[in-house]
Order: sequence, then structure tokens, then C-alpha cells
Amino acid sequence: MFRAVGVLFISCLLSSAVAQVRSDIGKQSIQEISTLTLAPVDRSARFAQEIVSYPSNNDDCSISVGVTPLASIMAWGFIEGTNQFGDLEKAQRLTFTGSAEYEVIAVIGYFATPSIVGNGMIKAIIYEEDPDSGEPGDSIGESVALAVNMVAVPDSFINATLFQFLQSSSAKPSSENFFVSIDISQLYQSEDTLALFSTTFGCGAGTDTYDRIPGGAWFAVGDSLNSWNVSLDYLLEAIVEFDDPTNTDAYIANGGLQLHPAYPNPSQQEVFINFSLEGASEVTIDVFDLMGKRVDARDLSRKEVGRHQASIQTVQLLPGQYYYRISTDHGHLGSRFTVE
Repeated sequence: MFRAVGVLFISCLLSSAVAQVRSDIGKQSIQEISTLTLAPVDRSARFAQEIVSYPSNNDDCSISVGVTPLASIMAWGFIEGTNQFGDLEKAQRLTFTGSAEYEVIAVIGYFATPSIVGNGMIKAIIYEEDPDSGEPGDSIGESVALAVNMVAVPDSFINATLFQFLQSSSAKPSSENFFVSIDISQLYQSEDTLALFSTTFGCGAGTDTYDRIPGGAWFAVGDSLNSWNVSLDYLLEAIVEFDDPTNTDAYIANGGLQLHPAYPNPSQQEVFINFSLEGASEVTIDVFDLMGKRVDARDLSRKEVGRHQASIQTVQLLPGQYYYRISTDHGHLGSRFTVE
């Protein structure tokens, strides 16, 4: 299946661009577009806000995704989703190492504003990596399905959509590599249009990012014969639960970030978020409630190599469970704590 263009049609968001990004544009044109997306952008401009940091080993890729106008979106975030090729799923390979055992209990995704017709359902799926092909293999967990109108849409920043797993559906990968996927297959019947943000062209391997097409086959977006022939990552993240949350020396690592269990957990007044850095980095922490609403955000500025701790005051939070996400220049990780 030769796929000639990697930009879907979003009537409410990209109408001005449709004339320039047609299905008959070839791969060479995609390469030309990709060079434009790497052009410098005035990040102090009104619509070039620093909102979703997606780490990379390339400093030019440790950037943020803009919201509007179209120029900002094309500069900082390529988008993928439902399209004329009928893509059924969008999957991103993640690599978590470390000393701790864990389960994936939620997925975070970042989406553009959907065009809602029938209000279809979407869900997150966790896949093992197929040891032979490197593609998504066996499914090991699925989230609760969300209606498209539950997607957190961009406003002054790109909001995170949280896909929660029931306790019986949490996923325990058997190796350090696994895939996080968003299943959009039902949206073609409901005629809804949804776009998933990604990094810009060149900020990602292209071999870690997969689409599932009708018939069930998976193709990496960097595949020059069967897919888009682009190098990018989808903005998808996994939230984990430590098997032993009392062992604060244990950790999970993503890139140069190590996440240790938070304590005390449960918390009544205050919870300490514990992490280690293998390289100096800017650090932010976001806290979400079970509806995916951001209830706290901390900019910790630049932190040096070593172990660090951040305090979150929980006395102002209602009793219940909360998810948190640590973002650095070299990796991002998230887990959960409980407020009593």
C-alpha cells in the first residue's frame, strides 16, 4: 500500500492546508515539507507557547508543540489520525528499563480538536514487541474506551487525554520494549475525524512509530515503501504503577530519567516525587485527576545530575487517586499517588 501523504484532513483545523496537502503528493514533496517544519520559529510569539515538551537526544528536538495558527502546528507538531487510507491504530514503541517491576495503568495522548459527527469510541492498547519483527505483537491490556467528545482539546495549551485501565486490565510488559497504541478504528463508521499530535519531522526514528492498516498489518512510519517515509514519534506516554511502592530505591528509567516511587503514598498533607537525572535538564511535573484535568503544574527549572525530590501539597486536593508526569530533556515518566 503506497501511502503518498502523511497529513490527514481535519475540516475544522486544517481547512486552509487541504489544497496544499493532497493525496496525490509524492514522498519527495513530503520531504520538502519536512524541511520547512525544521525552520526556526519565534518561540516567544503568541502561538508558539512551550506547552508539551517531548524529549529527544537531539537538542533541536527538545521542543514544544504549538496550537494555532496552522503555521505553528506545522512547525512544531506533525499530526496523524483518521485518513483516507483507513489507518486503524497509531502505536509508539517505548523502552523502560530499571530495577523495579511495574504495570502500565494508564496512557496519555495529545490530540488536536476533533470533528465530531457520530461521537465514536477510541481506546488505548498495550502491546508486547514481537521479538522477530519488532512490530507490535500480542495485546496485553486495554483501557476503558472514551467517546471522542471526551478528548481533551487544545486551548491555551495542548491538554493531555488520559486513558485509564481497569485494575484487571493493567498491562505488565515482559520486556523493556513495548508499544502504546490508540485504536481509532471505530471512528470511520461514526464519521468522526481525530488527529494525534507527534513530534516534527526528523525528531524521532520513524522505526519506533507504527500504523495498523486495514487487514491488520503494521507498518513503521519510516517505511519508504509502505508508509509515510518520515522520522517522528507520536505523542503517547505510559503511566506506571510500581509493584513495590515502598522501595524508594527501586526505579524505572526512560532515557536519562529515573523515576522512584513517591512517598508517603497514600498521602494526607504532602507527597514527595522522587527522580534521578543522568544529565542536567529542565524538569517539569504535571498532576492530573482521574478525569485527566491538570490540577497542579510545577516548573522545577534546571536540575543537575543526581537524585532529586519535589514536594506536592495534597491538602488542597480531594481524596482520591492522581496521576503525575515528569518531563525532562532526556525522558519522561509518570506514575500515581493516592490522597486520603
